[in-house]
Amino acid sequence: MKQLRLISFFSDGISDGIIVSIEEWSQIKNGESFSETSEYWYDGESFDSFWEFKNGLFSISGSEGRQCVVESPISELSIEELEMNFTLSEDSLPFSFFDEVQFSYEQSVIESIQEKYSDLTIEECTEVYNSNYDIIDEVVFQMSSESSILGYQVGESEVDESTGTWGYFEYEISDFNLIKTELDTDLKSLMRDFLKDKNLNEEGILE
Repeated sequence: MKQLRLISFFSDGISDGIIVSIEEWSQIKNGESFSETSEYWYDGESFDSFWEFKNGLFSISGSEGRQCVVESPISELSIEELEMNFTLSEDSLPFSFFDEVQFSYEQSVIESIQEKYSDLTIEECTEVYNSNYDIIDEVVFQMSSESSILGYQVGESEVDESTGTWGYFEYEISDFNLIKTELDTDLKSLMRDFLKDKNLNEEGILE
């Protein structure tokens, strides 16, 4: 089942998007009612959003009652068709996989930091990540061997060149929302293990 990403750009330059199936998009175009929740980031802070479609129009409401979009025609949406099958080189994982499924691993990392250090704001947790990205990205790199990525591998191949041999993995995705949930769960589990024995010094460095 193919899926589409519907994207709306707010007047202040913020964008938000949801993923729908071809069938759901067809219903929306026919004027049927449809709703979905999403999450977007602005200035290092996460906000929930609620999308509502009816009669060929869409509205997006944000946190604290904010009206981001009010009854705009669906023709104003940007639409991306998501690739359900793709091939990636082994040495580009896991970050190339994140790009393909549009998973924001930084968001999961920052939320994990806030879970550990609950007295910090989102902005402060973002600063902690930026100050420790080198060791944190080593943790993220371990996602290459997690089931949330390996479970979608359907084949592999090698390409021989004069400069060496590279491994390529083939993937097949059926539900982008599901896989992003699985990636978030696996990454946060790795981050909990990493952070459990870590202390944060006055300079924001993990020790």
